[in-house]
Amino acid sequence: MERLQRLDRSRTAFWMVLLLAGVGILGLNWMTPLLADDYTYVHSWADWSIIKSPLQIPASMYQHGLKMNGRMVSHAFEQFFLIFPKHVFDFFNAAMLVWVLAQSHRICTGKGRRSLLLFVLCGMGFWHFTPFFGQVCLWQDGSVNYLWSLGFGLFCLRPYLNAFLNPENPGWDKWWKRLLFLPAALLYGMYVEASSFAVIMMALGLLIARRIHTKSGKTWLWLPLALMIAGYGIMITMPAELQEKAGDFQLLEVLRRLVDILTVMLERFLALLLSWTALMTAACLRRTDGKRRLVSLAFLLGAFAGAGVLAAAATLPMRALCVCALFLIIANGILIAELLPQPEKILCFGLSAALCVCFALSFKAGLADNLRSHRQWLNFKAAIDHAIEAGERTAVVENLRPETEYSAAYGLTGLSSTDPDVWPNGSIASWFGLDGILAK
Repeated sequence: MERLQRLDRSRTAFWMVLLLAGVGILGLNWMTPLLADDYTYVHSWADWSIIKSPLQIPASMYQHGLKMNGRMVSHAFEQFFLIFPKHVFDFFNAAMLVWVLAQSHRICTGKGRRSLLLFVLCGMGFWHFTPFFGQVCLWQDGSVNYLWSLGFGLFCLRPYLNAFLNPENPGWDKWWKRLLFLPAALLYGMYVEASSFAVIMMALGLLIARRIHTKSGKTWLWLPLALMIAGYGIMITMPAELQEKAGDFQLLEVLRRLVDILTVMLERFLALLLSWTALMTAACLRRTDGKRRLVSLAFLLGAFAGAGVLAAAATLPMRALCVCALFLIIANGILIAELLPQPEKILCFGLSAALCVCFALSFKAGLADNLRSHRQWLNFKAAIDHAIEAGERTAVVENLRPETEYSAAYGLTGLSSTDPDVWPNGSIASWFGLDGILAK
């Protein structure tokens, strides 16, 4: 047991596993081509010219807010990386996923502590429970909207977590850090509907909890919170957001969508919710650190906040529930970290073993599907190259046919077999320099 504890705290082992995770996700990103919306965002929304310079992006995103939706910050990242070869983005995206897992691990264990077990559990849990993992973590447009919103969201939560857990020494005492955090908070509020809302609600809750515990509400963190709220207001009031994304706000319709969301939450995350209930019960009985238990509860409520705000949307994009998956994993991880030194560690080991089995099965299926989708893409690209070499102006290809949510193409709109002008046929044909492209 002592040898396992040394391994769990080993810096070398931790960095080796972190590197392995980075290489693994980089490989999956490397195999994933541009898909669907990616071929649209190569164009400026201002004049439909090809984006060749970052200087074109501000005007493009302003028109995007008027015509498409209010996510101007995340789609600015999308258009920026589309200027470069796809593999440039692959490196940044793999680094972002590793950063998300590293931040999740740090929140679970606490500052200055290390647990290889908890890092592995965060990684396995995120893979297994994230809805439409391929769209969230491998597809370029999906990644900058969803995976990156998680990374930036956890970063924005850090000062609020520090202020609650360590009110006497909250950190972030350098004036330049606070100054840089203010525009970051504004931009994050404008990032994406579900994750930004969840982070705003959690930051507010943590400040209120800090006020109750310390009997003092004086903190500079109210200002960045106000900026996050302002940014969120800008995003959701953009004309395109109100026209295209908002749903019917009649009471019965909103309640119906809430019921649908809760149903999906139970279907997708029942195991995480049950494990959290068991772990929280054990933690309360053991009387572990009360503040850490409150932080775990905050992440649980944040998960429901991120899902609940989608009741205001016209549709429920399953990939948007990635914030629920991550926050529930962190909520469980915090409690596991508290219970591992206690006799209740047998519960933690049992839950960990169950997750290992689930991960092994889903990883095998997901890896096989990504390899299969990559071979299909190579055939897709070969058919286009053959048409170009033959001097043909229209190519006939086979759609990618992924079988699991771990492939980025799963659930995305495929090519039409009859209309070369319909989306995304026209955008993909333009990208490859063809007049048209059709699916067999």
